[in-house]
Amino acid sequence: MEREFGADRGSYIWGRSVHNIRIERLWRDVTGGFGHKWWDFFTHLELVYGLNPDYNAHVWLLHYLFLPSVNQDALEWAETWNNHDLIMRNARQDSPHAMFFFTALQRGIYNPEGGGPVRAVEEQIPDPVTYGIDWEDLADDELLRHHARYNDPLGEEVYEIDQADEPSSNRPPQFANPIEIPEFYPPFTSQQQVDLFNEAVDLIPERFSRDMGERKQLWMQALNALNAILTVSA
Repeated sequence: MEREFGADRGSYIWGRSVHNIRIERLWRDVTGGFGHKWWDFFTHLELVYGLNPDYNAHVWLLHYLFLPSVNQDALEWAETWNNHDLIMRNARQDSPHAMFFFTALQRGIYNPEGGGPVRAVEEQIPDPVTYGIDWEDLADDELLRHHARYNDPLGEEVYEIDQADEPSSNRPPQFANPIEIPEFYPPFTSQQQVDLFNEAVDLIPERFSRDMGERKQLWMQALNALNAILTVSA
C-alpha cells in the first residue's frame, strides 16, 4: 500500500492487530467458520496418515488434492459472512454487503487508478500507541484466547521493543516476521507419470467428497499412488 500510494498517508496501519479489533473478530470468525477444520485435518494427516510436511512431494500433493476445496470453503464462508448482520454499538445492524452498497451510494466509490483526490482527515490523537484499540472488546476472553493461540508471541514482543523509542511512529517494526510461500512442483519426471497419477486419482471414489473422513481416505489412496509411481521410476 505504501509503495503504491506513498508513505505517511495512513494507507497501511503498521503494528499489532489489536489496533484494529474488528480484524481480530474477523480472524476469530474465519477460524471458527472453516479455518480450524482444515488445521485439524492437516494436523491429523501428519500425526496418523503419513504426511511429511518437510517432503516437497507431500506438500505438492496437499495442494493438488485440497487447495481447491479450501478455496471453495473460503468463498462460501465469505458469501455467508458478507450477508449476515453485524451487531455494532451506537449503529444499526446491517450486513457488510449492505454497508458497502449504501455507503457507495452516499459517498461514491474511490478509484485509486483514476487519480481521484484523497481527502485528508484532521484528527487529534492524544495517544497514538493506543489508537484504534477497542478496550471493551479487547477484554473479550474468546478473542484473547484466539489471539494467543494463533499469533506468534515473538512477533508481538519484537514489535513492542522496536516501537519503544518512537511510540508515535507509523512505520513497520525493524524485525517483521516474513511469511514466505514457497512454490511446489509435481515430483514427476515424465508426462507418462503425470498421466498415470491423474488417472489413478480420478478413479478414487472419494475424489470430490466434502466429508472430512472420506478426504482422509482420498489422501491415503492418492499418497499410495504417488509413492508407487515414484518407486517404479526410481
